[in-house]
Amino acid sequence: MAKTKVWWIKNNKLGVAYWDDVENKIATINEDDKQIRVHLSRRPITLSAMSDIPEIPSRFHDGLVARVIEKLSVKSGNMAPIQYWRSEWDQAVMRGKKYVNKSRDGSSYAIKQVDY
Repeated sequence: MAKTKVWWIKNNKLGVAYWDDVENKIATINEDDKQIRVHLSRRPITLSAMSDIPEIPSRFHDGLVARVIEKLSVKSGNMAPIQYWRSEWDQAVMRGKKYVNKSRDGSSYAIKQVDY
């Protein structure tokens, strides 16, 4: 009997089970497989008013400013500073990814990609 692990999100709930290829239906998981680890990165809220405070830590606000300046330069047709501000943005994104993947106690963790 061939079973494939499957997952889905419905009504803001995560479902995990096996897909039974023989019976062509979802099969429940057994006792050994009930523990799972989920890594979730939530997107921050969209800022819509000048009084809104970003959820992103203040150490990364310069990166946001760099991205805005880059986008404004493109819009205005001023091509000279675009490469510099794009580089600043890319560095801020790299620092942000390192920050997210590190526990606040200084240890880090790796996410093993699994294709269901």
